[in-house]
Amino acid sequence: MKKLLLLIFLGTIIYAQQLRLTNDTLSVKNSFSNNQFLVKDAKSKLHFVYTSQANQSNRSKDIFYAEETADSFNVINITNDNEEDNYPSLSLDKDGNSHIVFLCRDTLNVFQIKYTNNIRRNFSSPVFLTDDNVNKANPISIISPDSILHIVYFTYSYQKNEINYVAYNLKDFTITKPVVLSEGETKGGNEASFALDKKGKLYLVLKTGPASGGNLKCFTITKGKLREVLLDVEEQVVHPKVVVDRFNTVNIVYKNTVDNRLYIINNISGYFGEPVAVTPENQNPVGFNNFAVDDVGRFYFVYQASDSSEEKKDVSFYLVHGSIKKFSDPIKIKELPNTGFAGNQASISACGNGQISILISQVDIRDFKAVSDLILKRGQIFGNPMIEVQSENLTFPETAVGDTSYTKLDFHNSGSALLKVYPTKLYNRHFNITLSDTIYIKPDSVKPVWVSFTPTDSTTFNASVKYFSNAVNSKSVNISLTGKGVYLPKLSSPKDTLFLVDENGFSYSLVFMNDGFVPLKIDSIKSGKNFPVTASVDSVTINSNESIVVFFELSSTFTEFDEYFSDSIFVYSNDPRNPVKKFVVQGKQYEIITGSREKQYNDQYQLNQNYPNPFNPSTTISFTINSTAYVKLGVFDALARQIAKLVDETLPAGTHNVTFNGENLSTGVYYYKLQVKNQEKSQPDFIDVKKMILVK
Repeated sequence: MKKLLLLIFLGTIIYAQQLRLTNDTLSVKNSFSNNQFLVKDAKSKLHFVYTSQANQSNRSKDIFYAEETADSFNVINITNDNEEDNYPSLSLDKDGNSHIVFLCRDTLNVFQIKYTNNIRRNFSSPVFLTDDNVNKANPISIISPDSILHIVYFTYSYQKNEINYVAYNLKDFTITKPVVLSEGETKGGNEASFALDKKGKLYLVLKTGPASGGNLKCFTITKGKLREVLLDVEEQVVHPKVVVDRFNTVNIVYKNTVDNRLYIINNISGYFGEPVAVTPENQNPVGFNNFAVDDVGRFYFVYQASDSSEEKKDVSFYLVHGSIKKFSDPIKIKELPNTGFAGNQASISACGNGQISILISQVDIRDFKAVSDLILKRGQIFGNPMIEVQSENLTFPETAVGDTSYTKLDFHNSGSALLKVYPTKLYNRHFNITLSDTIYIKPDSVKPVWVSFTPTDSTTFNASVKYFSNAVNSKSVNISLTGKGVYLPKLSSPKDTLFLVDENGFSYSLVFMNDGFVPLKIDSIKSGKNFPVTASVDSVTINSNESIVVFFELSSTFTEFDEYFSDSIFVYSNDPRNPVKKFVVQGKQYEIITGSREKQYNDQYQLNQNYPNPFNPSTTISFTINSTAYVKLGVFDALARQIAKLVDETLPAGTHNVTFNGENLSTGVYYYKLQVKNQEKSQPDFIDVKKMILVK
């Protein structure tokens, strides 16, 4: 076998509709190369076979195989036997090995089926699979995962022409007896096609009848059994092709011989539906060897227009793409010289989102003889999505142990097509992401993905997450995550509003808690400008998981226009996340609203001012309740620490007097707090706080 290395010469050409394709001449020599068969492997690399001869009239032909490498194609002469080898068919097995079937004359001058593969790296010497005395034509083949090579071929004789199916077992090198599928003829182009779905079911489509056109038939092959599938196509057809897309939908394309247009049907609804026209009228597509489907389900067709009318004479190659619902207008991709010779052909491969490769056999006249060059055109029809991130290393701010901090990762689409970032999961107890659905990013746009960090200890944590996308510059982006946990104080309170109610000397309390792991230091408590509020403490330290009660008093003079008031108090502390915590102060002057708060409370509950006040060392505290209730009465110092429990029991309705003795206390301000709760309720019905002064 001869081996050749043909380099690709790149050059960009802009066609109609701003379609950009590279124009790569694979073979420029005085030969006639056609009947190509193109496939792509799992890595989207191209493989193709073709026939080459010295000129169009030369009987000696060889079969060549081309395999894409990093920057070129490695081309091998498979036959090199000075025989009439023709009509090669190529398929790849699950391991990427190539299997080639073609025609070759035997010693009796009868066209037979020959076969070779490169399972052992190099192609084996071709062997005959048939040996009867009937001429064969246009074989089509496919290798299935069970190492069965399926072949359909046409026969022609003086009696009748038939379409036969055989299966060659690569494990034991046996071949089945031919199964006659139908009567049928072929002339030039392939009139049958194979495709394998994801469940291992094989689909075969073919044209019956004379070469000018016949019925479209479809068969499935499962475990060696053929079953015909009914199709709703009544017209006479030629050149049927079948492709199974990545969604496991079976798509069949054919040319209608009545209006000379390409049509497509598929079984997306569970059965093959009505035909849909792919090409417009009056183009009469010829020279198309196949059609392709990309990864998003879009179809691609390339063909030569052969309208022979004088006013519309056109022999150019065109591309049509689209979905079953709508196809594009034809896009001219190659103008052909009008040589008068037949043999122009094209094959197409597609992947990604509009990434196509077109292999063209172009007939030309050179040195007074017909030659045919192989030309490969490649391009991205719809542009490419490109992914960029602001950084591949995300560092979180120092975060308190037990708290959660958030940071965002911005995905930027710097390309010219829609970018898809697919869902991903991060299995980590300290870091979490919020990407459960695919995000779609338009060209030159940015979308954020949020990542959170929750430390469980005072140390540095690390993790990584990988995002996958359809970007052409990077299918995956790996992001490193770093966060440090620290022990911090944390100021919190059960409520954020202080509601003051009284007629003279408004007072109430707030509970300040430290939910952090180190002491919380409150440096100062300041009120707003409208209504000055005095706190029972100005500075205090609260240990971890402890709390204090701070009392507040408002001593403003009210008018009837001041019956409602609102202001703020600000607590300054060493909590780095909330160094100045704001609380809302709201109040209502009941004396103005009701005229007599004392009367209102006499009907309900009332806490009276202690007497005497100031006192030394004893004083009497009196209060009134309107019904039997559970009562709590306590005394607190200026730091809101409870220093005495005077009442903690159920009392009957009426006025009650309690004596408090401050003999063991120092001079200062103290507070007493009354809570009254109906026994059937969980929350107090009445709470009031008053201030008293001990002077020694």
